[in-house]
Amino acid sequence: MWHRNKVERITDVNWKQYKLVLLKDKTAKNIHHIIWRCNSKNYNTDDKQNKITVPEISHDNLNRFFWNLQTPHEQLKFMIEQRWWKEVLNKRVLEELYQILSLPREEFYKEWLVRWEQKWKPLF
Repeated sequence: MWHRNKVERITDVNWKQYKLVLLKDKTAKNIHHIIWRCNSKNYNTDDKQNKITVPEISHDNLNRFFWNLQTPHEQLKFMIEQRWWKEVLNKRVLEELYQILSLPREEFYKEWLVRWEQKWKPLF
């Protein structure tokens, strides 16, 4: 099976299937877009402030965990609602976080990041 131009290798050992994974260099670095490039209609994703250099292993793990959540507000909402944090956070803190998530885009993000036509749209 092809995925991102790499062959997925599966082998059988004692009638169990195992997926072979490429070992990565611990010192390798990648550029991570905080807001993913597919959101370029709404955000200035190619701005240098939206890019950070991170270890390649961390970058891959983060992208696997948030594979379909491409902005910080979507990731925050996921962490609150999917019981990752909900069980341990105080009720008042949860209310504050939901209030933050109810802000318009312009107030949630830095002003240079949000495109002009999207500024006053709600996050969700």
